[in-house]
Amino acid sequence: MDNIRQEYDEALKFWDSGYEMTDEKKAEQEQKWTPESDAMDLAYSKQLASIIRDELKNQTHVLDYGCGRGWAGMLLRQAGCKSVLGVDVSPRAAESARYLAALLGITEGYDAQAIEENWLSSVPDDTFDGAVTVNVLDVIPPHVTEDILSELRRVTAPGAKIVIAMNYYMEPRDNPEKNTVIRYGNHVFLNGILRMVTRTDEEWQQLFSRFFHVDSLRRYAWNTEENARRRVFTLINRK
Repeated sequence: MDNIRQEYDEALKFWDSGYEMTDEKKAEQEQKWTPESDAMDLAYSKQLASIIRDELKNQTHVLDYGCGRGWAGMLLRQAGCKSVLGVDVSPRAAESARYLAALLGITEGYDAQAIEENWLSSVPDDTFDGAVTVNVLDVIPPHVTEDILSELRRVTAPGAKIVIAMNYYMEPRDNPEKNTVIRYGNHVFLNGILRMVTRTDEEWQQLFSRFFHVDSLRRYAWNTEENARRRVFTLINRK
């Protein structure tokens, strides 16, 4: 367990470093985004962005868990959600999301906060009627994933929709040419950093079914990809 904790901490540092906003990056963003911009253009997958918007645009209070740059939450706010809260354990991610929201003129009904790992446990029951999480639950240790799912079930109201997007399934095997090593059966390490816990569709559905009703599974691709292999689940809280 100590090794897994250390590996997780190293992964968190890796993800946090990717959101650093230098003065040069800020200048580039200021040239690119204005209050007239569509948050859809921030998304690295317009297919996924469309699914998230269509599933959650009619919800009132939505949680974007592991918000990163915040594009999903901003998209939903522009689509009509009254209140969207983005949270991330990466302080730089939350700072980046707030910065981009200001550039897009999204100043009301949206916030992004840096949180501790156990933040969900402090949220009252039934606070949100919708939630989205993108490329989070399949890049962290399984016990953390299960804790998050359990808490999401508690903090979302009956009938709430939860949209979970993740990577495609990758057969767990070492690939020395790409500096990829498999540990613990399905933990994918790239250059020594935990990058994914790979599970089949069936394994994810079995896990999600412990907490939610699995409403649908669809495929999407990044804007730069030809084949739609990545996965997005829509879950319903039927507690």
